[in-house]
Amino acid sequence: MENFFVRIYDFFEKHKTLFFLLLVGSMLFMLFFSLKINFREDISSFFFEKKKAGRDAVIFTDFKMKDRMAVIFSSADTLHPDPDFLIEKSQQFEKILNNRAGRTLINQIISEINADRISQTVDFIYANLPVFMVDADYRYLDSIAQPDALEQKMIRNYHSVVSPMGMITQEVIRKDPLGVGNRILAQLSIFNQYENYKIYDGHIFTDNGDLLIFIDPRYGMSNTSDNDKLITIIENTITDITSLTNNQLNIEYYGGPSVAVYNARQIKKDMYTTVNIALIVIILFILLTFKNKRAVSLIVFPVIYGGLFALCGICFFVGQISSIAIGAGAAVLGIALSYSIHVISHSNHVADVRQIIKDLAKPLTIGSFTTIGAFLALLFTSSPLLRDFGLFSSLSLIGTTLFCLIFLPHFIKNAPESTREPWLLRKIEKLNSYHPEKNKWLIAALMAVTVVSLFFFNDVKFNSDMMLLNYEPEKLKNTRDKLEKITGGDSDGIMLIAASRDAGTAQEAYARIGENLSGAIKSGEVEKFVSASSFVPPPNLQRVRIETWNNYLTAERKNLLLQNLNSEAMKQGFAPDSFFEFSAILNKKYAPQDLSQTKAFNASFGD
Repeated sequence: MENFFVRIYDFFEKHKTLFFLLLVGSMLFMLFFSLKINFREDISSFFFEKKKAGRDAVIFTDFKMKDRMAVIFSSADTLHPDPDFLIEKSQQFEKILNNRAGRTLINQIISEINADRISQTVDFIYANLPVFMVDADYRYLDSIAQPDALEQKMIRNYHSVVSPMGMITQEVIRKDPLGVGNRILAQLSIFNQYENYKIYDGHIFTDNGDLLIFIDPRYGMSNTSDNDKLITIIENTITDITSLTNNQLNIEYYGGPSVAVYNARQIKKDMYTTVNIALIVIILFILLTFKNKRAVSLIVFPVIYGGLFALCGICFFVGQISSIAIGAGAAVLGIALSYSIHVISHSNHVADVRQIIKDLAKPLTIGSFTTIGAFLALLFTSSPLLRDFGLFSSLSLIGTTLFCLIFLPHFIKNAPESTREPWLLRKIEKLNSYHPEKNKWLIAALMAVTVVSLFFFNDVKFNSDMMLLNYEPEKLKNTRDKLEKITGGDSDGIMLIAASRDAGTAQEAYARIGENLSGAIKSGEVEKFVSASSFVPPPNLQRVRIETWNNYLTAERKNLLLQNLNSEAMKQGFAPDSFFEFSAILNKKYAPQDLSQTKAFNASFGD
């Protein structure tokens, strides 16, 4: 091994031009491909990798609700907030944001309650009425079909139609004059049990007068590069609007993408800080240790070469790396620098460069291989962040070792320096010459500390709250607390998702989740929950309910019901064909279907 590196040295000593061409060319080559790496700042890379962590990671990554951001508009005058003023400013905010970000960064901004969405929801329910009905609905239908009850119901329908609210209620009454679907429609209110809000002029307001709008970013929260642009635009827009209101308006925002962006920003800042501090400390140490100031560049340059070697290798192997891993890689600087320090220090005692190579080739390669092997072991972990750190560290050490054995010897030919070593280096060598194993008192003290530690090491507690890995600036924390008060989220909520390649299987699992949570509420384990399972019954349950509908609505019962209904309707002044839509619902042929994939369902519940 020693002779191999000596022969390389001799070859380049005879071909200096080729040596410098190789050195400069390899540096430029590695720099070129290093600049093509995509740096990730996704904090979730610490936990899982989408491709390898299975369905849970894929579902989490693809779940869009986690990416939604809320924007709160509040008046400085909390006692007498002006809703019209807040609506005006929110519309101004929305217009500016759409102009600056547009479809490139935002999918949609939800600022008003969509009246068409309400109508579509009603249509969806009545288009599939039998699959939502349960035994209680049939008992109600039996009771309301009685002559007296039917007469009273039609009287109430008439008064409702001619009232000021008639424009709103008449659509539902035409479809369902008996109110069979009222219980089903009433279930929609469960989706608002966390929302302490009211509607004013089609906009969403909280009980204390704050206005809410929601932003759906085009990119998921893990895409911090594009979302950073969006957050910057949002913050600039907030500044522009609030600066013109004489501090009469406060605008706050919060959401998964904003937290991810601030994590990414902090990661970059921490990375630059740690690397710079490490370099400053190391350079100061080298300046105090070596008399020849040229030694600083000779010691640091191999590490720079090793870093470029690692980034270039990563560009070819994986194409991207976590910025967190690069920041943590600052810890490897000390290890990498020890290789070049070892060569420079040895040159102070040995004048022959060939002898330096012979003396150091084996210890440097063997020593580096063991360290490199330890970092390569991280490639077998399930965390992408740890794998990135292991790959970057191991490649950095490989590049540094190669530079120290191939290139660095050509820059230390004028060794050795003055025999008089610097003061700090003499102190270090004196400290290294000390033999602690000969000090009985020191050995006894260490043994005593070891014994005492055996009684206390189990008392160490590890922080199990992984959310503390997140960085949140104070303004985001305050907005998060404010949103929790608005939504009643005093305790942490858990989101349960049913997923399967087969929609029917997913719907069955989703229905079972709802049943289990209902039981948990009765036992006191769960305080409350929100579920849309009532509106996506699985195909097997749909089949049972449709069969119940067909068995109940025999031709004789159906004709009698419609005959009595039309008779009572005409008595109350309704036109003969007022309830033809209800007749169509009764006569329609129903079959099980994947409701979650229908256009009507996505229009009603898609967001």
